[in-house]
Amino acid sequence: MHDQGLNFIKQNKKKNPLHLVALLFLLIMGILGGMFLEKAVSVGDTKSLITPEGSITITIGGSYNPPPSVRGQNPSVAKSIAELFAFSDLRIVSLAAPVDNNAVLSDKKGPAIHPSISSFLKESKINIVQLSDHRILSFGAAGLINTLDFLHINGIQQIGVGLSKEEALAPIYFSKEDKTIAILALNANPPPGWAAGKNRLGVAFYDSDYLPEILKDAGSKSDAIIVLISFTNESSEQEQKDLARKLIDQGINVIVGTGMGPLQKVERYKHGVIFYNIGNLSSPPAMFSYAKESVLLKIALQPEGKMEIKAIPLIADHSSVKTARGGFYEWKISKRLGDRLWILDI
Repeated sequence: MHDQGLNFIKQNKKKNPLHLVALLFLLIMGILGGMFLEKAVSVGDTKSLITPEGSITITIGGSYNPPPSVRGQNPSVAKSIAELFAFSDLRIVSLAAPVDNNAVLSDKKGPAIHPSISSFLKESKINIVQLSDHRILSFGAAGLINTLDFLHINGIQQIGVGLSKEEALAPIYFSKEDKTIAILALNANPPPGWAAGKNRLGVAFYDSDYLPEILKDAGSKSDAIIVLISFTNESSEQEQKDLARKLIDQGINVIVGTGMGPLQKVERYKHGVIFYNIGNLSSPPAMFSYAKESVLLKIALQPEGKMEIKAIPLIADHSSVKTARGGFYEWKISKRLGDRLWILDI
């Protein structure tokens, strides 16, 4: 490819200098991209991430949205993700679309995830799925009900949707020894008609009348609260910040943004930490590297009352998940995060 590019340059250097500049840029990026990818290594030993005995351990990955050609049928992704999620009590991913066998054949309503994704979920040992993404109702109520049935059959819990507002906002509690953690999910601004209501199926959203009661109750039953939240492209940076800070003010300890989109910054705010978007765990092929950059969060609520959060830089696409160690990608991701370790007093 490089030889072909050089021949093209020789033949066209006098004809169109703009084309020449563009091609030179692409060649340089291709060469550098190959060099940097050598620094993105396959997932290795994760035992070094084991935390003190008695800790509640949680691993959270970003949005899972494989392309149709490999949707739910990619063992290399499943194997590498399974390694990353190892040694955790709770293993969480976000689905970017409904699971539906018939809808996947439609080109008009956008992507759906084929039920064969069950092999990926089982091999990865995922036990909680976030469903509050703004695409989860793209096939209507039928697609969402099919997704709920699919998860129920496979013994996987879900957060972020329900047959009513109460069910959609209901936290999942997990206890170990004398510590308890609560986890729930929201959609920052669901499309019209998608919000769960009284006896109405839909996604969880910020309800100023009802959610504070849920959070107060969760705070009385747990030592820490984690909220996974889907921000859409329609949410401005300031709107995201205002909502996230409001949730921290109401007692949340960790906020994890999981909507489809690039990795974003992290903010320490009062007693908590806000990850505005941790990136995609799997996504269709993309030309730009930032679409592949993400992090995996390893969270431990330790017996002595501290919460430790580690961010593992990843290069994730439709066919593989790799850790980014010691190269350009790790530098880019770490620079965006500002840190790689956060410790909270709970």
